[in-house]
Amino acid sequence: MKPQTRKRTKCLFVLPDLSGGGAERVTLDLVRNINKDKFEVTLFLLRYSGEYLNNVPQNINLKYGIKGKKSLYLNFFKIFKELLIAVKEVDIVVGALELKGHFFATWAARLCNKPVIGWVHKHLGYYLQSVPFLKRIIYKNITKILYKNMDGIVTVSNDAKMSIQSLFPEFANKVSYIYNPVDFSKIRELASGNLPEWFKSIESKPILLSVGRLEYQKGFDLLLKAFAKVKKEGLEGTLVILGEGSMRKYLEDMVSDLNLKDDVILPGFVNPYPIMANSDVFILSSRYEGLPTVLIEALGLDLPVISTDCPAGPREILEDGRYGILIEPEDVDVMARSIKSYLTRSYKFDAKNLQSEENKVERFEIKNVCSQWERILNRMW
Repeated sequence: MKPQTRKRTKCLFVLPDLSGGGAERVTLDLVRNINKDKFEVTLFLLRYSGEYLNNVPQNINLKYGIKGKKSLYLNFFKIFKELLIAVKEVDIVVGALELKGHFFATWAARLCNKPVIGWVHKHLGYYLQSVPFLKRIIYKNITKILYKNMDGIVTVSNDAKMSIQSLFPEFANKVSYIYNPVDFSKIRELASGNLPEWFKSIESKPILLSVGRLEYQKGFDLLLKAFAKVKKEGLEGTLVILGEGSMRKYLEDMVSDLNLKDDVILPGFVNPYPIMANSDVFILSSRYEGLPTVLIEALGLDLPVISTDCPAGPREILEDGRYGILIEPEDVDVMARSIKSYLTRSYKFDAKNLQSEENKVERFEIKNVCSQWERILNRMW
């Protein structure tokens, strides 16, 4: 008689959509690499839209509430109905992004009596400080209700974990942290791709790269001001900012006002890895993060980095400045001096010399991170 094989755990990951952000990308990396002999994974999108739709793995079930960029609020009942159908078929639910993903995932799981995990990608304490008072109160109270009804909360850094435990001490025992998964072999493969034509025209000068959504959180306005100070001192270099977002027009106007039209490129949402592999330095200018995966990717490609010491993640990733320059967030003068120190080589940082240090990126290797997620999914179920 053949021994019975244990059935695979059925997991449902819930995202608002697949727009081109870090949380969406790492969710796809996780569901792509999780052990399919032990887990059957379904991805549910509240809205079937976003730049990463073509990146969904073929061995992942994909379901959704509505198509296109229709309003989530006006289509709430249709989305929730489809989500309930999906939740009934699985063993455990993961709300893969705050706050909409958490809201839909938590209540659907509760109605179907299924365990639910909230995956938190931001430093909640700093985020709440950065929003208007009324929004802060509403957000915090909704979050408190959601956390009360979750079986587990997973943050992407230790700092982000401690922030939640400080804000909601009554749920401290529910909170753990797992670093974002990074598929370094895939990144190196993508980095060998063709460079865009516009990049070839700027290779004669040092290339400073930054990547992220064009939003207030990412601090690109600060970066532009710092870069303008550097250019006024006559130093050569081109700043490339990859990404899209609501601040595009504002940033384009800044580029014009600061007389940087010939020195700054905003090419939009493109494959960053060939550009990253051929740039001279990576700059993270964020006001706050959860765990900036792009900073880990830059290290994985042995790119020197300059990063704000914002909450949360950069200090953990760079191990207190061991693997790159850490600067005070929102300090334009310090950022400008750090960029200048790299361009003038007054700060000696050779990423190649750190390749032999196993700890640099091993913590974020996708196999290690997937194993941690597999353990917590099994424990919750």
